[in-house]
Amino acid sequence: MTYEYNALGDEFQIGFGVTVIGEKQKGGRTWDALFWARDKYKASQQWFTIENDPSLTLNDFTIQTTMEEMPDSIIWKLNLLLNGEVKATLNGLQFYEPLHAFAYTWNKDDYKPPITDIFEFFKSSAEVSDIRVPIEQDKACLHGTGFYDPDSGIKEIWVGVSDSLNSTDNVAKMTKYKENCVICKQGCDFGCDKKCVPNNFDILPIKLHHLNLESSVFNQTNISQTIDIGNTTTYYMNVKMVNYAGQETTVRSNGIMVDSTPPVCDYMRCTDPTHSIDEQTKYLGSNNTIGAFWSCDEDISQIQKYVLSVGTFKGGNDTFAETSFGIDTKVAFNLSDGTFFQHNKRYYVNLKAINVAGQSSTYSCDMLVQLIPPSINETVAEPMFGGRLSSDQSVYLMEDDENVGVAWSSKVDDTEFYEWSIGTSDENNEILPKIKVGVSKSGNAAIMKGHLWLNNTNMKKSVSEFVPRNWTGQNVDGVKGDSTFRMEPGRCMYETIYAEGAHDLYVSTENNTRTISLKTDGSGSFVKTLNPFNNGAQIAVSMETTGSQGAALFGTLNGTDILGNYGTAASADFTSYIVDPEQTKYQTSRSLRKRLIKYESESFFMSPAPAIEVDSFEVHIEIKSTEYLNNTLPILAVWISDTELDYYDSFFYVLLDTGTIFYSFQICLKTLLSETDSLRKRRSTPTDTTIQSPHMFSLFKASSTYYSSPPIIETDTITMTEDTKLNDYELNWHDNEDDCVQFALKENPKNADANVSLDGQVSVIPYKDFAGNIILTVEAFEVACPGKQALKNGLTTVKNITIIVEEENDEPESALIMADEEVIDTDFNDTVDILLEANSTTHHDIGSFFLVDVDFFDNLTILTRTDVNATEAEFNVREVKSIENLQATGKKNINTAKQVKVDFNISPNFSGIINYTMLGYDREDYISQPLKIQIFSMMSPCVHGKCAQKTNISEPCRSKIRALTFDPFICKCDPGYEGHWCEIETNECRRLPCPLLYDCVDQIAMYACVINPGKLVAILFCVAIGVAVVVFVIRQIKKMKRQNFKLGHLDDDDFFSPSSRYLEKKCVCFFLTL
Repeated sequence: MTYEYNALGDEFQIGFGVTVIGEKQKGGRTWDALFWARDKYKASQQWFTIENDPSLTLNDFTIQTTMEEMPDSIIWKLNLLLNGEVKATLNGLQFYEPLHAFAYTWNKDDYKPPITDIFEFFKSSAEVSDIRVPIEQDKACLHGTGFYDPDSGIKEIWVGVSDSLNSTDNVAKMTKYKENCVICKQGCDFGCDKKCVPNNFDILPIKLHHLNLESSVFNQTNISQTIDIGNTTTYYMNVKMVNYAGQETTVRSNGIMVDSTPPVCDYMRCTDPTHSIDEQTKYLGSNNTIGAFWSCDEDISQIQKYVLSVGTFKGGNDTFAETSFGIDTKVAFNLSDGTFFQHNKRYYVNLKAINVAGQSSTYSCDMLVQLIPPSINETVAEPMFGGRLSSDQSVYLMEDDENVGVAWSSKVDDTEFYEWSIGTSDENNEILPKIKVGVSKSGNAAIMKGHLWLNNTNMKKSVSEFVPRNWTGQNVDGVKGDSTFRMEPGRCMYETIYAEGAHDLYVSTENNTRTISLKTDGSGSFVKTLNPFNNGAQIAVSMETTGSQGAALFGTLNGTDILGNYGTAASADFTSYIVDPEQTKYQTSRSLRKRLIKYESESFFMSPAPAIEVDSFEVHIEIKSTEYLNNTLPILAVWISDTELDYYDSFFYVLLDTGTIFYSFQICLKTLLSETDSLRKRRSTPTDTTIQSPHMFSLFKASSTYYSSPPIIETDTITMTEDTKLNDYELNWHDNEDDCVQFALKENPKNADANVSLDGQVSVIPYKDFAGNIILTVEAFEVACPGKQALKNGLTTVKNITIIVEEENDEPESALIMADEEVIDTDFNDTVDILLEANSTTHHDIGSFFLVDVDFFDNLTILTRTDVNATEAEFNVREVKSIENLQATGKKNINTAKQVKVDFNISPNFSGIINYTMLGYDREDYISQPLKIQIFSMMSPCVHGKCAQKTNISEPCRSKIRALTFDPFICKCDPGYEGHWCEIETNECRRLPCPLLYDCVDQIAMYACVINPGKLVAILFCVAIGVAVVVFVIRQIKKMKRQNFKLGHLDDDDFFSPSSRYLEKKCVCFFLTL
C-alpha cells in the first residue's frame, strides 16, 4: 500500500504524527496506520497495525519524545504507543522549534459525495476526546503512571517473562520479586509485623538473571541479498501487583528483542575539512579541525548514537575526549580551546557505534599532520615564447598569440606535484584552470596551438579537456577535440605555478604577467595617420601618469584584428575585450543611445602592462570641419566590458580650432574602470586610479542630438475573476531609448487594494464580491540605470489601465431579523433557538428571513422544511413584495434580494422540539447556508403556577430538556393555589380568620370578612334584655334594702342566706339568660 501523508500541505511538513488510514489490507484482519516524521533533512515512516476497527473503538495514541543535546544540534527520538504498547520508533530527528499539536481529518482521495438532500450536507468528522501534553518535569515511569493502591497498599510484586501476548510466564515462571510486610496501625496490633517499617519507593528496578533468552538473528551476507530471518522472538516482562486484600493487577511491558551483536561498520575514512569533508586523505593540514565519514549497520535493533574521540594512539582520547554526535555519519569538528595538532605527528580518529541494546564496536582511521607548506623560496618560474619589456622587467612580450608556456625549477624536493593556471588577473584562472603539470623539481608546460605540451612533449590533449564539467550525456569526442586558444592583442595574462604538498597545502610562485604585443605601436604615446582621410589628418594619443607602476601599451586594430576568433576552449568564463563595432554600435550608454551613425574604420587599444595609474588620457584628432556637417560630430567611443552588460561609452571633447578642427577627447578614469576592474580594485586594494584591463577605442560619426522620448505602457486591460487575487502581473512596456523605467501607482483605486512595484509588477485584490471595472492610474518614469551615468531630464508617462473583474456566480447568503429585532447572520450563526411555554399562546411570529446575493438579477428561491405535522405546528411563509429593513441585516454589496415573513401556530397541547430549516438557492443551484430554527415547546403542566428548580443544583427551568420531560422540575404555585400541579384552589377560610360578627368569604389567594345581620340583631336584643334585667335587679335590691331597714339590720351573710334564695335564683336565671 502506498499512502501520501502530505495532505496537511507544505506548511505542516516539519513535524511528526499518526495517520490512521481507516481500511484493511485485502484479506487482512488488522487496520493499517502510519507513524511518520519529517525533520529538517529527511522523511521517516513506519507502518503499524491496529487490532480493532478504529472507527468503532476508542484508542489511546501516545507519542513519547526524548531529546538529546549534541554539540551543535538537538536530536529527537520518538516512540509511538498504542493503548500503552510500543508500536514504532523513529530515531535521529532534528526539528524546528516550537512544535504545535493539532488533529486533522479528510476524506480518502478528497471524496465528495453527491448531495441527495439539500437540507443535509455531507460532513466528515472525527471525535478527539482529549490531547494530553506532559508538564515539564521528570517522569519516573516510561509508559503510563506508577502502581498504587489507595486503600490497603501493595503487598506483593510478582514478575514473569513470556514470548507471547497470550501468556505471562511461559519463559520464566511468575516469581515473587518483592513482598512488603504488614504495618501495625494504632489500636490494631494483631495480624501485623510490629517490626515492619514503611517501605516506600519511587522507582523499583526489576532485574532478572539466567533467563536463557534467544538472540534475534538476521542472516544476510551483503545488501543485495534477501534477508533470511533466523529468529525474531519478542519477549515481554509481566509484572503482577497484589494488595493486602488479595486483589491483583497484571501489566505487560513493551516487546523486547534480544540483540547480542554490536553494530558493524563497512568502512571509516578520515578527512581534512579545510580541504574537503567528502574526500579521504592520509594527511591533515589544519592544527585544529578534523573530520571523518563512515558507514555502519545494525541488523537487529537500531544504532542509537556514534561517539568520536581523537588520540595519539589507536582508541585513545588524549587529544579529544569521547563526544556523542548522534546518528550523523559524516562530521567535522574542532578541538577544544587551547588544544592543537602538532606538526608531523600521527593522530587517530576513533569511532564507537552503540546500538539501543548497549552493544558497541570501535573503528579507527589515522592521519599524519603536515602544517608547513612546500618551500617556494628556491623555486623559479619563467614564461616561455617571449622577452621582458624593457620598461618593466616583470612584463613579458610575445609575438605569437596562440602559444603560451612556463618553465620552473626548484632546489628543494618537498613538493608532491606542481600545478599551472592562467587568468586575466592575479586572482582568476578563466584562461586556463589549474591543472597538474609535473612532479619533478624542474620542468616546463605550454599550450601550443590549443594542445598541452609537458617537458617539450605533446600530450595530445586539447585545452577543452581541462574544463571542469560532467561528461555524462555529452559528445565527449567532439568536446575534447576543441583546441581553440587565441589571445587578443594587448591581452594581459597572469601565469601562476603552484607547489602543492601531500597534505593539500600549497604555495604559489610570484605571478608573472605577459602581454601579447603583436600590434604594439608604442609605449606611453603614439601618432598615426588616419586612413579614411587623405588630407593628412592625424590621431595622437598621449598620457599623463600619476605613478610609476607598470606601463601602457598602444596598438592599432585593423579589420582582421577586429574579426579575429579570440578565446579559449579551456574555459567558458573568458570574454574578449575586442568586438566588431559594426555589430555592436547599437549597444551604447544612455548618452550615445541611437546616435552612432557610422563606424569610421579606425580602432586602437590601450593595454596596461600589467597596470597603470593614470588620471586621464588625451586623444587629439585633426579633421576638417567639412567632414562633419548636418548636426553631426566625431565620437571616440570605448567598449566597456561588464559582467552583466557590455556597451559603448563616449568622452567629452573640446573644440581647439575653427579652421582645421582639432577634437580633443578627455578619457575619464571613471569610464575605464569597468565592473571587472572595480572588483579587482577591491580585492587587491590598488590606488583609485589604477587600470588593469585592456580597452578598445573606436571612432564613430555621430549625431549631436541627445535623443529622449517618454516610456510607453502597452498594457491596456487586465482580466481577472471575482473574489480572486492578481499577484505580480507584469506590465508590457518599452522605452525607445532603452532607458531604465520605474513605476508607481498614481492613486488608490476604488473597490480594490492595489500596488504597483518599481519594476512594473501589478497586484490587485478587489473587494469581496466585487465585479466590474477597476481603473488603475499607473505612472512610468525614466531613471538612471544602476551603475550608469545619470539620466538627463527623465520623462514620465501616466496611463489608466482597466482591471476587468469578471463576475463569478456567488452562493446566496441569508439572514433572519427576529420579531424582537435581533439579527441572525447565518455566516456566523446558523442555529436559532426559540423557547415557548406549552399551554400558552398558540400564535408566534418568527420574523423576516432574507435571501441576498451579490450577483445582479439572480433568481432566488427560498425553501423550508419542518419535522412535525401540521396538527402540531403550522408555519406560514409570506413573501414581502416591497422589501423592508434590508440594511439591518448587515449584508454588503447586495444586488438581488428576497424577503419572506415567517410565523407559526402551535397546538397548546404540544410539547417537544420542532426543527424548522430555511435555506435558498440561486439560478445555478448554489445553496445558501441553512438556517436551523429549533423551537422548544417547554412542558408546562402547572395549572396555576410555573416551573421551578427542585434544588439549587438542579437543571434551571430555561433548560431545553424541559421540552422532553418535566421530571427534573417542580411546580411553583401561584398565590391561592396548591397541589402537585397547582390544580387546587387554597381555602383561606379554613383557619376561621374573621371575628364573631363576620362571615369568611374565600377568594383567590385571599379572603374577605363580611358582617352577619342576624348575629348583630340577636346580640343587640340580648344586650337590651340584659340591660333591663340589670335595671330590674338593681331596683329590687334597693327595694329590699329599704324593707330590711325597717325590719332591722341584715349583714352581708344574711343577704345570701337561705332566706334570700329567691334573689339568688333570680340572679342565676338572669345570667343564664344573658
